Amino acid sequence: MENSPPKGILRLTRWHGVLWLTMGCVAAWMARDICLHYNTIAGTDLTGPHIARICLAVFIGPLTGPIANPGANEWPLACRWAFPLLLIQLASLVPFLICRKPVHPGLATIAWLAFAGASGMWFFGALLSLGLFLM
Repeated sequence: MENSPPKGILRLTRWHGVLWLTMGCVAAWMARDICLHYNTIAGTDLTGPHIARICLAVFIGPLTGPIANPGANEWPLACRWAFPLLLIQLASLVPFLICRKPVHPGLATIAWLAFAGASGMWFFGALLSLGLFLM
């Protein structure tokens, strides 16, 4: 008999939500700082409720920009960014939804890193969108 590493089953758990929400809260905090710096540099007055709306919008990824500056009329551009990132985010969940057999810990680590990377890209897209739409 071989000494093989213990195997586990990939499944969607609350830890996916915890990781995603934690990354989203960090991105929302960064969006808040971006808005406050924008107020200082541009001499504008983004109000508290508007900044709160922007911080919540971070969770919808690249569509954050049009919410921050609806006058830019760039929803099609934001949707072009959001669609591929949404597909990547959903694709990162596929192993957790369809894999029911025990897998090697290395494969589980790769699946988790893919999910974390896709989530990071989603929130980075939100901050990039915010920066571009505030210009």
